Amino acid sequence: MFRPAPLERERGIERQRREHAQIVSTALGRESSIGFGAAAVIAPEAPKKENVGTRHKRRIDGTTIRTALSSEAANRGQEAKQRFTHTGMQMLTIGDRQYKFHHIQPGNVPLAYIECGHGAPVVFVHGSGPTDLRTWERQIEPFAAHFRVVAYSRRCHYPNPATGDLAGITSTRTHAHDLSDLITALGLGRVHLVGFSFGADIVLRLAADRPDLVRTLTITEPPLRSWLATLPGGAELLTQRAAAILPAKRAVQDGNLEQGARLFIDGMMGRGVFDGLSPSARQRIVSNAHLIGAEPTEIDAVSAEDITRDEAATIQAPTLLLTGDTSPPMFLIVSRELARILPNVEQARISGAAHLLHITHAQVYNAIVLGFLSKG
Repeated sequence: MFRPAPLERERGIERQRREHAQIVSTALGRESSIGFGAAAVIAPEAPKKENVGTRHKRRIDGTTIRTALSSEAANRGQEAKQRFTHTGMQMLTIGDRQYKFHHIQPGNVPLAYIECGHGAPVVFVHGSGPTDLRTWERQIEPFAAHFRVVAYSRRCHYPNPATGDLAGITSTRTHAHDLSDLITALGLGRVHLVGFSFGADIVLRLAADRPDLVRTLTITEPPLRSWLATLPGGAELLTQRAAAILPAKRAVQDGNLEQGARLFIDGMMGRGVFDGLSPSARQRIVSNAHLIGAEPTEIDAVSAEDITRDEAATIQAPTLLLTGDTSPPMFLIVSRELARILPNVEQARISGAAHLLHITHAQVYNAIVLGFLSKG
C-alpha cells in the first residue's frame, strides 16, 4: 500500500488547515450591515472516563444496532421513494433574492424546500410557531458557497398549506419522520443537520432514531420542555412561558395575526424585540402566526417525544451547541444539561445574542458553524 512521505503528509495537513481558515475567513467577510458581538468558542468538555469493558460493550452494541438499522433504513428509503411525489416548481422571495422551490409530498402532507450549492449536504430545520424556511435567509448563500444547501418548511408552515386541525404540528416524532423522508427522497445520504429551537429538538430526535442519516449536528437552544420540567426552577419557567404565550394565542384566535406575532416574540424574548426585527423577518413571522394557536401552554402537555437523557448519551455524531449569552434562562438551562450529557459536543456562545442567533448575529453565527462543518 502506498504511504505518503512525512513531508507530503505535513503538506496535506497544512492544506487542510488553510482550507478551514479560508472558509471561516470567507464567512466573516461576506455579510452584513448589522453590528455583531464577539463570539467566544468554548472548548469541548473532556471525554467522560469509562473503563475498557464499557467501551468494548458499546462497540458490540453499536455494531448490533447499526446492522439492524441498515436493513431498516434500506426498507424505509425504498418506501419513501415510492411515496414521494414532486408537485411542481414555484418562486419564493427570501430577503432580496428569489429562489425556485419545490413541494415534495409524503402521503398528503407537502413539504416546500429550496436547494442550492454543491458539496456535502447541509439541511436547515427551522423552529416552531411563526417561522419557516425563510428564517435562513442570511445562511443560504454563505453556506451554498461551500455545501449543498437544503432548507425546507415543516408541515403546515408557509408556503405549505395548513391542515385544518394542524395535526402533528407539535409532534417531534412526526417532524423527524418528515425530515428522514425528505433526506431519503432527495438522495442526500448522511447530512449535516442544522436545527434552531424546536428544530433542534427535531434533529436531536432524528439523530437518536436514525443515526445512519446524520453526519454532524448543529443545534441552537433546543427547548426540550420535558427536560426543563425536571430541572431546578424549570417548572416555574414553563409557567412563565405559558403566561407569556396565552395573550398571543388569544390575539391569533381573534384574527389579529400581527399582534399575536408581536406578543409571542416579545413574550419569549423581551418587549420590543418584534418591532426591532427587519421588515422581512416580521413579515414571515406574521405569515405563520396562525400556528401560534397550536403552541402548548400546559406543563402536562410537554412533549413525551423529546429525546431522553439516555438517548442523548447514545448520539455519537459530532455536535455543535450554540447559545446566546442574553437568551431566556429556559433555553440556557436546557442547553447546559444537554452539553453535560452529549458525548461528542463542543459549545459556542455568542456575546449579546438572545435566541435568534442566526438572524441577529448572522455573520458571527455563520463563521462559527462553517468552521465546525469544515471539520466534518
